[in-house]
Amino acid sequence: MGLFDEVNKAAVNQQQVNSYSSIFQNNGVTVKNLKVSDTNGKVTVAGTVSDMNTAEKATALLASQPDVQQVVNLLEIEDLIAKTLR
Repeated sequence: MGLFDEVNKAAVNQQQVNSYSSIFQNNGVTVKNLKVSDTNGKVTVAGTVSDMNTAEKATALLASQPDVQQVVNLLEIEDLIAKTLR
């Protein structure tokens, strides 16, 4: 089973997604299609970000939260080249 399967298999609590989404918004981090799974302090995050710096900032924000022991980063970098060619 791949890592994305792990995220999709996990029961995603909408309250958790909203909570983490608020943390990102309050710190100027945009994650499109955000999916978050928090299982006993292991937070798995997936979605799309604009660049690597944003992905690293999102991971650091999650890691700084109380009770978070590990962050699994499945964030994808948005393909801006394909967007501009359309």
